[in-house]
Amino acid sequence: MSAIEKLLLGLRFIGFANGLRTLSFSLQRDWLEWRYGEEPKRADPLWPGDLQECRAIPGGGKFHFQNAELELFFLAPDLVRVTWQPGELPPPYALAGQAWPAVESEFHDTGMVRSVSSEQLEVFVAEDGGLRFLDGSGKVLRTESPPQRQGASWVHRSSLLPQEGIFGLGE
Repeated sequence: MSAIEKLLLGLRFIGFANGLRTLSFSLQRDWLEWRYGEEPKRADPLWPGDLQECRAIPGGGKFHFQNAELELFFLAPDLVRVTWQPGELPPPYALAGQAWPAVESEFHDTGMVRSVSSEQLEVFVAEDGGLRFLDGSGKVLRTESPPQRQGASWVHRSSLLPQEGIFGLGE
């Protein structure tokens, strides 16, 4: 069976109108790919850099790095908001409320160890911007590598223990 016979058989099977729609879509797709082609190259990722200074604020602490600023703010004794700037702030989809009661927090800066804590949670800040979260008993809950800024957004990486997993994301 020749290519033309296969084409005619296919057109008979799907119908002439659907064949034209397929051809039209293919041409439109090819034109759009040609017109808008390659994605713009992303700038090289920018790390926070070295910690320059840190200070206590009501409910948490601020940490100034060479290329970024970190704010840790306790919304509840077991909930801390981590904000890296500059960059666009994400919409607060995960937070139902806007008004949070004040949480008593402590700020620790011994020169080598910097942390912000409440009665149920403590967050250690490394010189390079890495974060370590501990519960009230001192058990490590999460460890984050320093984030990378790409344009207006931040990319975060966290290490998992061998028995931990992330489910529901295609795994």
